[in-house]
This record gives sequence, C-alpha cells and structure tokens, in this order.
Amino acid sequence: MKSFLIKNTRICDPRHAQHKKVVDILVENGVIQSIGKLNSTHANTTDMDGAWCFPGWVDSLSYCGSPGNEEDETFESLEKTALAGGFTTIATVFGREETSQNGSDIRSLREAVRNASIRILPIGNLSKNRKGLELAELHDMQSQGALAFFDGTENPLQSALKPIIADYSQSVEGAIYMWPWEANQTPGAIVNQSANTTALGLKGFHSSMEGSQIAADVALFEKHKAKAYFPYVTTEEASIIAKKNKTQIFGTPVYNVSYADDALSEFDENLKVMPPLRGKPHIQKIRKAIENGSIKAVCSNHVPLNQEMKEREFLYASFGAASLQVVGSELYRAIGQDAFMECASQLLSYGGSEILGLPGNELKEGNGANMTFFDSAKNWTLNAASNKSLSKNYPAWNKELMGKVMHVVAQGKLHSL
Repeated sequence: MKSFLIKNTRICDPRHAQHKKVVDILVENGVIQSIGKLNSTHANTTDMDGAWCFPGWVDSLSYCGSPGNEEDETFESLEKTALAGGFTTIATVFGREETSQNGSDIRSLREAVRNASIRILPIGNLSKNRKGLELAELHDMQSQGALAFFDGTENPLQSALKPIIADYSQSVEGAIYMWPWEANQTPGAIVNQSANTTALGLKGFHSSMEGSQIAADVALFEKHKAKAYFPYVTTEEASIIAKKNKTQIFGTPVYNVSYADDALSEFDENLKVMPPLRGKPHIQKIRKAIENGSIKAVCSNHVPLNQEMKEREFLYASFGAASLQVVGSELYRAIGQDAFMECASQLLSYGGSEILGLPGNELKEGNGANMTFFDSAKNWTLNAASNKSLSKNYPAWNKELMGKVMHVVAQGKLHSL
C-alpha cells in the first residue's frame, strides 16, 4: 500500500486537539503516521488547499436495489455513489425482502461487496420477509457479520412483535432500527399535515403520530432494559423525547433537515419521501436537537428509484429520494458553516460508528486512515455527468450545490474525486 502526504487540510473535529487548525497528515501502509506541519521526500503529496478534513463519514442507513431491483442501484453503483458522497462506511438495506433473511443471505451479500473501495455493511431483516409479523433469524445473520437489523418503511412492525424484539435484542450484538409508525395509520396520506399541504389538496400524516409512536417504543425498550436506534426523528414532539432520553440513539434523515414542506408547492415527485417533509417549525427544532446533541447522527436515507417509479404525477409517484452523493452539500446548506464545522464529525462520522458498534474513525496517529475532505467553497451541479447512481431521483437534480467532497481516504487508499 502506497504512502502519501496530505498537505494543508483544516481538521474539523471538536474531539481533536487541532480542531480548525491547518495541518499535514502522513499516511503509511494505510495508517496515520503523523499529524502536524510535515515534509516528506518519499511520499506522494496531495495539497488540499484548506479543504476540511473529517474522520471518514459513516452512513447508518441507505437502500440499494440489488439484488432483485438492479435498475434502481447495483452493488457497483452504490459503491461509486457512496464514495463520491464522502462515505468510507455505509450500512445498507439490500434488494427485495427475501434477500436478507438469514446467515447465508448476509454471507452472500458480504461476499458481493468484499472488494469494494469502501466498507459496505448489509442490514439484516428484523422480521421475516419484512412483513412485521414474525421475528427473523437475527442470531444466524449476526454470526455472518450483520451489525444492524431493520425492515425498512413499507410494513411497520405489528405491536405484538415489538416486546419480543426488545427482549431478543439483549442477546444480539447488533443495532435494532425502529420505524415510528403503526400499520394502517391514516390511509391515503402522502405528506405531512400542515397548512401548506392542505392548501395543495394533499392528505397528510399528523406530526403527533411520530412522537406518540417513538414515545411508546422508547418506553418499551426502556422497560426491557434494551437499546434501539431511531433513525427517523423528524418532528418537534420526537425531538423532545430525544432530548430527555439518554439511553436510546436518535437520528434524522438529511432531507428532513434540509427541506421543509413548503418546497412541495411545485409537486416535485423527488420530494415525496418517507418520513414526509415537515413544516419549518419542526425543522427548526430538529436543527436545535442537532446542535444540543440530542440527535446523534444524520443518515442519507438514500432510496434510489428508477424513472418508471418516480416520474409520475406526485400522487402516484413512489416514496423515496436518492441522497448518498449529496449528504454533505445538503447538510452544509441546511445548518450553515459554523454548525457544520462543529457538528458534522458527530453527525456523519462518530454517530454512525456508534450505532453500528464500530471503532471510531478518530484522526489519530496509529489509527487506520479513513478521512473525508470537504471543500465548503466549491460550487457544483448534480447532473447526468456528475451523478454516480443509476437513479436520478435527487431533489437537487440539475441544481447548483455549495460544498463538495473532493477527496476520500478509505481503508488507507486516497481517492481524488
């Protein structure tokens, strides 16, 4: 493995002694050897020109069409998209419901991504066929490397299964992801219920539904002395729960930070997502929860979908938006430069590592080299030329974005983008 020297990068990590300082970083044999003002005659040198350096970003939740829906995303396009987005590790719900059922499935998925330039971790099913009725083979999947279990958002868990999951989770060394909806809530609803969406004639989910369900699930896991990850905190009510509770882990999808439901006025089908976009008062509370540390992670919630599924009238388009390549840019726009410099290392690096039970990507001498370099002054456009995904259902499609990932060091190798 080649050695290389990174020059003139600004560390953005409040945990680091040189936070906000411009340094050089020497990597040898995939390991960080030195951080400071350095010269090297034997290493290839890349000048970052002041780009911000973060511990390698870790995404706790994305989706991939393969196996079964390769027209949406393949293993290869997922890898390229994640790398372009600055991620050195991602946890992914793969393919159709029957593809992550047992240990054999997890072993096959891990083998399929074994040679990827980044670390791709399959998320196992929480229930059989992701139907929410019967517990899946968690121990079997764990034995083959599954670090997380989730059913996605199509079929919420039935109430009778949840206590079983809470009990069982104590013997499983993997994160349990909880989706804060009960089956058959508000049939026909497709957006957040607000004055904005009512004026558009769209039926909505009331925000209190999320808060009440998260409160019930948190109480259940607390009663069983168990721990879960709640990746879909998008409302004021849920943010209050996250602030009060110190045992469970709470996160939010990037688009629920960067877009409000007033953006739906043009009926852009790429903004039809789940959880739905909320009103501005909710987003302000979510951003506050990010700043006070109640929300530990921002996930991509990357849902790539082909044109047949998305390029329809808003009412009939499928839920979901691609996001993996633009998480940094969208979060930067949403929370601003100061908060991004202070919070992004937690939201995009340490939070995901904590959820998945991985060692942190601390920028420390002797640690494996995983780093993300973000240029806050770089303008760019996501379009057919720059897109790495097979799908293009990004809200920012053909729009200019501020802030771009320029380089990534993943598993000790430098990638210039």
